[in-house]
Amino acid sequence: MSVRTRAVLLNSAALRESDLLAVFYTLKLGKVRALVKGAKRSRKRFLGIMLHLNELEIELAPLRGREIEFRLENADLVRSRLSLALNLEKLACAFALAELVEKASPEMESDPELFRLLNDGIDAVSTPKSHREAFCQFQLDILNRLGYLPALDRCAGCGGRLEAKLGSLCFSVPRGGFVCQRCAMREKSLLQLSAGLARSLSSISRAGKSLADRIRLAEKDWLPVVNLLFSFTAWHLEKPLSSLGFLADISSPRTCAPS
Repeated sequence: MSVRTRAVLLNSAALRESDLLAVFYTLKLGKVRALVKGAKRSRKRFLGIMLHLNELEIELAPLRGREIEFRLENADLVRSRLSLALNLEKLACAFALAELVEKASPEMESDPELFRLLNDGIDAVSTPKSHREAFCQFQLDILNRLGYLPALDRCAGCGGRLEAKLGSLCFSVPRGGFVCQRCAMREKSLLQLSAGLARSLSSISRAGKSLADRIRLAEKDWLPVVNLLFSFTAWHLEKPLSSLGFLADISSPRTCAPS
């Protein structure tokens, strides 16, 4: 029996000459893979629909005895995210949220709250203002939902209080959060972040949407946040998120070539 459900297209890849393998995060079924027959041959059927990040209403038919669970029967566009292509940084933020869900969520486990976070997060980073703060909020919310939230308020080593030294705090990627000075002495590799940035991340992770809208990251803090999230997710998911790597790359200061 076929299933109709809302979905976000996370990823797709060519499969044979004319087919696609699509990865969706759906409201009813969670993450699923679906065969899209003739997607590359019949352009009219899915024109403007099968674009990554789009929100869709899809109909899936089960495939028996196949590695791919479903075949895509129909797809209707609910919300296009094509406008994200006008801003490379916002597009990278949206792809980073989608890739996190694709790489970290289990297959065929429905989680309506995770679907809402993904959908709302993609919308939030497309807004004219504060897309960086929105990205941090939803990246942390999704990590929390999936059981990977870093320790931001207490030492990830001993659970004790965090105290800044010379205005900075140490973040241990293997331990999964900030560490106190005593625990930091036993760590080999640490990321140094300003105490102000650490407080901002903690506030963003605990804030509701209305409060998060009032939190602002300093320009100098953006790249350290992206690098922290890249290192943290790569270690704990045991696979780097290429979208976060790309976001870090385009966020790095460029040295202008001499004319």
